[in-house]
Amino acid sequence: LDKVNEYLMTGLRTMWGVEMNELSSICSELHLPYLLEALQTETSLKNLMKEGDVWKLTQQGKLAADKVISNLFIVA
Repeated sequence: LDKVNEYLMTGLRTMWGVEMNELSSICSELHLPYLLEALQTETSLKNLMKEGDVWKLTQQGKLAADKVISNLFIVA
């Protein structure tokens, strides 16, 4: 879980964002549905956008990056 959360925390703060393939490979099948739902929720709130297989913060999301990213964290 720490690896997923670390990837989200660092990746979303870069211009490259986070790749779905990478998330799928480091996230357990048990937690992946939760993460996908959280990504969709933040997208509907216009805090994230998806470009191909990459999730990135929107301009609005960048202003609230800490909150957006913490909403995506997987907690044991």
